[in-house]
Amino acid sequence: MTNADGKVILKDNQVQWEFFTAGMDAEIQGELSGNRPPGGYPTWNDRWLGSVKSLRSNQENHEKYIDYIIQKRREKGLRELDGL
Repeated sequence: MTNADGKVILKDNQVQWEFFTAGMDAEIQGELSGNRPPGGYPTWNDRWLGSVKSLRSNQENHEKYIDYIIQKRREKGLRELDGL
């Protein structure tokens, strides 16, 4: 799917959702375990803000995906994201 500017937007469907949630659950577990964030980010907060920015510009129904990250991190007792 593309937007009005011709940019590819990931479709919100069951396969995409399952792929996304599995990946985010693994990253949240990595944060809980004290692992360094992937992608060269200096902090987990920066990593999550990068994900939010990417979702906003590349994902259909992006708020659903962003809410998932926020809620799952809260459920695990992680700090609220600064700068969101």
